[in-house]
This record gives sequence, structure tokens and C-alpha cells, in this order.
Amino acid sequence: MSAMQQRYDEGAEAYQRWWAPVLAPSALAVLDLVAEPRSDAVAPRHLVDLGTGTGVLARAAVRRWPAARIDAADFSRGMLAVAGALAERELAPAERRRVRWLQAHATALPFADGSVDAVVSSFVVQLVPSRPPVYREALRVLRPGGRLAFVSWLADETPFAPHEAFDDALDDVGVAAGDDEERLDEEARAGDFVSVRAASDSLRRAGFRNVHAEARTLEYGWTRERFADYKLRYDEHSFLEGLDRSVRRRVERRFRERIALLRADAFTLRAPVVYARGDRPG
Repeated sequence: MSAMQQRYDEGAEAYQRWWAPVLAPSALAVLDLVAEPRSDAVAPRHLVDLGTGTGVLARAAVRRWPAARIDAADFSRGMLAVAGALAERELAPAERRRVRWLQAHATALPFADGSVDAVVSSFVVQLVPSRPPVYREALRVLRPGGRLAFVSWLADETPFAPHEAFDDALDDVGVAAGDDEERLDEEARAGDFVSVRAASDSLRRAGFRNVHAEARTLEYGWTRERFADYKLRYDEHSFLEGLDRSVRRRVERRFRERIALLRADAFTLRAPVVYARGDRPG
């Protein structure tokens, strides 16, 4: 098991509570790309949600296309367990029967060649070691004319004051963040796209046609207290657990003091994302 897989397994419930709500609205917009811009497009009958996480796309897809079979794949058993539990609560029995939760890697999908109408993915292609093998696997399973559509992050250096408040609190207390390996992935990642053009070019080089990519903005507003809980209980939880208890309390106290000085509108995150789609030739 890789370090990344273990982290997602162990943190699946926290992810669903603290991070999934941030991503969900932008993630759901990926489904609009499945038929865009073809007004006469046939609804997909077999759709794969690649890197389903806690299943937000899969649950939405099964409702949107009543005749579709949804295969929701992820490499993390923990994420799939949370996704399955949410489906039990939120989907009708007939809807649940059209969704399968599958443990699989993005480069080794358990589907026959040319058997899938659409592959969708939200905030996953930046996490894989290399994007081309993922694209090739999507091309393999897609039928001729089938579509890959995804959303991912665009590289952005714009500071977000509430995040900076945590790093400043570390400085205040005298804790060196350094290159802490709990906060940074040890494994290679493809990373965020440097531009919209980079996203579209990557699909074209992989062999997709009718490629389109565009930038949009993910916007999410935290309350002050909600952001503090997100930061301390999820985003920096592993890092804080590695500190001496008294030091951890000092960091948390100083962090809360710092964010208390920020305006309420400082807690609205605005981050650039890229939506991209491409079709298998044929």
C-alpha cells in the first residue's frame, strides 16, 4: 500500500466532512461536459467515475441518467466504504443497483476495450504519478466517440490569508514547518496544470479529438470557526499530532488569535480550476 493510499484510507471520513463540501459544486459541473456541446447527444449507458472518492459524481450521475450503469472506481478502500455508506442513505434501492463501487487504479481499469460511453473525474489527475498512462487507459475503455471529462486545479500562487495565518502561528511559536513529509507527498505527482493550454495539449497528445478546456473559479466560503476546525482537524491534523501536546496547544491558540483578526470575507476561497474534455476518435 502506498503512503497516499494509506492516507486516503485512514482519512476518508474526515475528507467527506471537511474537504468534499469544498470540491462538490465544481466537481458536479463535470457531468455537464459529458454531452457538451452536442444538444442531440445520446445519454451514456455506461459511465465510469475515475477516482470517485466519496462518490459525489457517481451519486449525481445515477440520478441524472436513469438508464445508465455507473462504475465508481477508486484505489482507496476507505473512500469507497464512505461512498457506499452515503449511497445507502441517499439513493433509492433502484438507483443503488445501478452503481458499483470498485477498487481499481486509474491505469488498470477492469473494463473491456471500447465498453464505456464516458469517463469522468474530479480533482484526480493532479494526484497521479503521470497523466499519459491514465489518458491511455481511458482511451482503451472508451468506445469510439466516447468522452473523457475532468476538472483539476490550475497552478496558482495567490496567497490565502487564513492558510498563511497557520504558518505565521508556527513562526510565532517557534515551530519549523520545513519540508514536513506528512504535509507533502513523498510520491511523485503530476501536479496542477500550469495553464489551460497545458490541459488541452495533454489530451491532444494522448490521442483525444474534439478537445476543449477552459478555466473557471472554485469559490467556497468558510465561516471563521468552520475554517479553524477544517485546518486543525483535517488539513494540518497529522502535522499537529506529531508535535508535543503543549506545543500543539500553543500553535492552535495562536492560530485562532490570528484568524480572529481577519475580516469575514477573507475566508472565501477563490481558486482557479480547469475543465477539460476530449473524445476517443472513431
